[in-house]
Amino acid sequence: MIDTNPDVKRWIRNIERSDDTFWLPLADGRFYPDFLLELTNGKIFIVEYKGVNLYTNEDSQQKRRVGQVWEKTSKGQYFFLMARDKDEQDRNVATQIQAKIDLIMER
Repeated sequence: MIDTNPDVKRWIRNIERSDDTFWLPLADGRFYPDFLLELTNGKIFIVEYKGVNLYTNEDSQQKRRVGQVWEKTSKGQYFFLMARDKDEQDRNVATQIQAKIDLIMER
């Protein structure tokens, strides 16, 4: 879905702990989100995926809070989504990502 999305200029799979990896600070270490996307409007969109069994644990809650603060303080330049198999609106991962992209693209 990311690779074929016309709103995505380019993207990479963020490899944890490689030389040029992107990370966000945690209280006890670093958070390496799964995907980094540059959208056609120049905005940066970070996507982290969590399975159902991990979405609500303490580690994921901390990462979600950090991502949300990072987005909120970016003055509209950076965006974050922690996607899961089905969200509270029963949307799959692709639909969650597209909904966030639509919000970022102001549609």
